[in-house]
Amino acid sequence: MNQVSAAAAPAQSAEASVSTVASTTLAVEIPCSGHAPLISGELKGVPGVQKVTFRAPNLFDVTYDSGQTSLDQIVALDVFQAYPATVNNP
Repeated sequence: MNQVSAAAAPAQSAEASVSTVASTTLAVEIPCSGHAPLISGELKGVPGVQKVTFRAPNLFDVTYDSGQTSLDQIVALDVFQAYPATVNNP
């Protein structure tokens, strides 16, 4: 009986930790692609952001765990005060 409840416990905790992967594309007003590492670094510093891909001239594809962060939190980064970003999803 202990073996049955021990087997059930991991399944329950696995369900509790299920996360939702979301993605978005941001169009960022950067003067040149040389600013891409700055923007990518800031995005990658957000807890829950899993992947950032830059596409010239100014698009950033962001994959994130919506259980840890939100799109609103991402676009509220301080760096976007200097380099405004808009959500550019197809």
